[in-house]
Amino acid sequence: QLNSPTSAMLDASGGLIVSDMNNSVVRFVAATAGTNFGVTMSANDIYTIAGTTRGYSGDRRPALAAQLAWVNDAMEDPAGNLFVVDSGNDVIRFIPRTTGLYFGQSMLANSIYTIAGAGWSNNHFAGDGGSPLQAQFAWIISVAPDGAGGYYIDDAVGQRVRHVAALNSTSFAATTTYTY
Repeated sequence: QLNSPTSAMLDASGGLIVSDMNNSVVRFVAATAGTNFGVTMSANDIYTIAGTTRGYSGDRRPALAAQLAWVNDAMEDPAGNLFVVDSGNDVIRFIPRTTGLYFGQSMLANSIYTIAGAGWSNNHFAGDGGSPLQAQFAWIISVAPDGAGGYYIDDAVGQRVRHVAALNSTSFAATTTYTY
């Protein structure tokens, strides 16, 4: 059962990615049978692809073992990598489709990584011009890849759109947070 689905998008294969906010998970409905996000699936059935119970844990582990809190959005980039808005923890999580170097971190396919946000705090806004991992937010509701290796973050309560820009489009070695 879904509990307050907050976003849905089709992936490149026609599968449906659903943010299941109150269950604190990301769900997927496969368009065809096969393996997606490390899970063997039948067509037209729904599967959890990230999250277990509400909390914050799991970085550098399989996404299915991670704890998330109030998932507001999940967005796939053109390479099939998944950005997850972990609103209750005020962070952006990332699940790479293939093993490689992303945002200056070596990452394993289908594992989850925090790529922005220092976690929930009373400050709600800090970190422009520095590492996205030190940035503080005030209830992130969506994320969008920018097409150049970075991404935009919609910080609703903070009333800001913030941008994490790759310093160069090939290495993703360093990023900086900016506010608009």
